Amino acid sequence: MQDNNEDIVNVEIIKSIDRIDSSKGAVLISSEETPVSDNIFPPYNPVNLSQYYQMNSFHQRCVQTKALVTAGLGYEFIAANNNSGKTPSILSGDGNSELDILNKFIEENEKASGETFTELLIKFQTDFEVFGYSFLEVVRDLKGRFSQLYHIPAKHAILRRNENGNIELVQSINDKTRVFAPDEFLVIKNYNPDNRYYGLPEYISSLPAILFDREMMEYNISRIRNNAIPDLIISVSGSQLTQAQKDVMKDFWSNNFKGSNNSGKTLLIETTAKDSQIQVTEIKSTYRDGAFRLAKRECRDEIIACHGVPPILLGIKTSGSIGSGKDISEQLRTFKEIIIEPRQRRIEQLLNTLFKTEFNIRNVQFRLKNINISELANYKEGE
Repeated sequence: MQDNNEDIVNVEIIKSIDRIDSSKGAVLISSEETPVSDNIFPPYNPVNLSQYYQMNSFHQRCVQTKALVTAGLGYEFIAANNNSGKTPSILSGDGNSELDILNKFIEENEKASGETFTELLIKFQTDFEVFGYSFLEVVRDLKGRFSQLYHIPAKHAILRRNENGNIELVQSINDKTRVFAPDEFLVIKNYNPDNRYYGLPEYISSLPAILFDREMMEYNISRIRNNAIPDLIISVSGSQLTQAQKDVMKDFWSNNFKGSNNSGKTLLIETTAKDSQIQVTEIKSTYRDGAFRLAKRECRDEIIACHGVPPILLGIKTSGSIGSGKDISEQLRTFKEIIIEPRQRRIEQLLNTLFKTEFNIRNVQFRLKNINISELANYKEGE
């Protein structure tokens, strides 16, 4: 039984704004199953991987850098089995040579699609970097002849096995479904030891770093907007605040304490009670901005390392780096030979096989242009 003389302490949290719901940005790693039993599900939900792509600026920049350097620097046609880069000397000028056929195909393809062939390949390669696999549509006319090449967004595509045991591609966008037969699509993919149908993104082991970096960013945003840790405790003794006084405090916090521009303001509460006392106690926050910066830097470095992109291409100068032209050249050379060239060879082989099969092209080969290490290194050194 409570003593009537016992002091009653009222504690109330004055809430100015709802906390940011970080769960809305949460990303699931597992695939979402559907009732269709013949579908072959990717190991990671492509919708979620697409969200990851938008979550972290360095992850997005690495994806864009690899896609652009791989497929965005232009292309050329060279003589088959000729590594010198010379233009094939088989152009007859009559419009019927192999080179004419390929140039005409690309010109008509660009008119039909509304985008350049380079833009098509950049989209194709971007999907590869984000999902670990990507698709192209092989368009055929009424006679079954190859006529155009389009990009199929991997986010909305899934493989399935048809009744004959062949692998088809199913595209679903806005409740509309389209099925591509085995000869109506092309695919490239990273090696995945756990799945022979879908590739594995190279950055997959850095997913925790991407999520952790996102959580730290949302924490800082929440702290600025909501002051997640209170700076002051106001204790009222000898009397009890009226509801009107509480309302004044709530309104003040809501209207004057939101945002970084309102930091450092003070609220004065007056009471007419004879014996009342108001005590203000400062709370020292355990928040350490330096620790956050260090953690974010570690997340950044892990993401970049998984992608294999030289920090210099992202505008990052690492501490302890010599920064000489030779050092930059070595970074770019490694990036070119280990990361970019294998990607370019994969696309080139895919397209050259297609052109050979469909157009009987045997003396001309499609080749993607690569970065000029010496020019780029000299440019970076001069900055």
